[in-house]
Amino acid sequence: MKNACFAATIALLSGCSLINSLDSVKPQANGPDAGTGGKGGKGGKGSGGREIDGGGATGTGGASGSGGTGGAGGGVGGSDASAGGQSTMDAGSGGSGAGTDSGAGGAVDSGGSFTPGGPNGAIVAYDPDNQKTFVLDPTDGHLVSSDATPRVLAIANDPATDYWYIFRQVGAVTGPAELQVKQLNTTTGDWRDVGAPVAVPNPAIPTVGVLNGRIAYLSTPNPAQPSATTSTFTVLDTTNAPNITVPARSRALPAGGKLALNARANPTDVGGSVTIALQAMCGATECVVSLLGETINATTIKEDASPTTIGSVSPSGGSMGFASTEAATPTDVILIPPLTLPGATPTMCVPNSGTTGLVKLLDSSHTAVGGSFPFDIENLRVSSAAFDPCHNIAFATSLLGDTALWSIPLVAGGTPQKLCASSGGGLLFEPYTHGVLRVTSNDSRFELYDLGEKDQSAPTLTLRTMHLPAVFALKTGVIAVRRPKNVCK
Repeated sequence: MKNACFAATIALLSGCSLINSLDSVKPQANGPDAGTGGKGGKGGKGSGGREIDGGGATGTGGASGSGGTGGAGGGVGGSDASAGGQSTMDAGSGGSGAGTDSGAGGAVDSGGSFTPGGPNGAIVAYDPDNQKTFVLDPTDGHLVSSDATPRVLAIANDPATDYWYIFRQVGAVTGPAELQVKQLNTTTGDWRDVGAPVAVPNPAIPTVGVLNGRIAYLSTPNPAQPSATTSTFTVLDTTNAPNITVPARSRALPAGGKLALNARANPTDVGGSVTIALQAMCGATECVVSLLGETINATTIKEDASPTTIGSVSPSGGSMGFASTEAATPTDVILIPPLTLPGATPTMCVPNSGTTGLVKLLDSSHTAVGGSFPFDIENLRVSSAAFDPCHNIAFATSLLGDTALWSIPLVAGGTPQKLCASSGGGLLFEPYTHGVLRVTSNDSRFELYDLGEKDQSAPTLTLRTMHLPAVFALKTGVIAVRRPKNVCK
């Protein structure tokens, strides 16, 4: 979403309710036609594509290869296929156990012994260089398993069902994506497919909002050339997953750049609420940012009559950060940097700069509630934001200039921490270790920070010792964390 007229925001999807936008999902060269199978039975047969939103060409999925030790996994679709070959959950064309590669075409299920879930958290990330999906332990990032995978566009975890929604591009970049529902054993890192893949509109950014029986995301009508100005809004019915219902057409959105999406599940009924951040064309001195609300239930999607303006950012690369409290009452967390700087833009972190940004809480009508919370930032841009709903702490990071990681308690008289760091391109709250995950831009990897919250009015972040795989490179921002039903217990 690199456009001089739009503030570039960076975030993840992740499986959290907070979602800032990453740069648009860029087309990538197609992967191999079939992954290498691991131990297991016969690969599943490919399913045919279906036309979505009038844009994707239909096609027939590739037939599977034979299973067996070292045999070929199920093949992916051809150049115009909307859904490649994929084994069903009991096809047994899976790969090997933890720490080894499994076939891209089949489920990691060696004959019915698979047990989903487990006591551990999980970080799931896609490495486009190696075309692998990594499962990493959130305590220190060590490798649990890695699997050869077609191009992955987005990943999300549903805390209610513990299903993982994996959006993949198995055919040409001009065709629709496919959504594969999966289960994960967090101890072994083994995966199992739940049902067959479903052709869906392509995500525009690698972020997905998980609601109650629904998932919602910004989609692109032109997968080969995604643009923030043309992104549409797609809601999928996951009530009977894996039998996911795809809409006949994605909904258009108001003009302007579509920057980010926050989602909150309805705890008692189907659906929930979604907030979409929009940005109008920039003027000479400012870019106006507004919010559009979407209320989703079992039968309807109700959209605000018009977007609500919440402020402005600098036309020189300014951007806000967006997160969500994840509360039953819809509340968005907005991190607003200064519109201008008193001097030249810094080239490194500036402690105690004297320039402030603000954190605001907005209710379902996008009206500020509970006051504003200042934090020291000499930067026009909040690259990404996250939120700890257990301790009411907002987090922010920046990509250029005054590069740091901020923890900001949303309490009166609180003391924010500004931790100088290298440039950061995305944030997630990791609920199993109550840590903060920060994607770094300098080496295409990520960091984890321990949160000291004994004094919730003065939180501190401390860099955690990590043991990431040497080959791992996170260049697409496609990363998600496992989310428990009760985040704060």
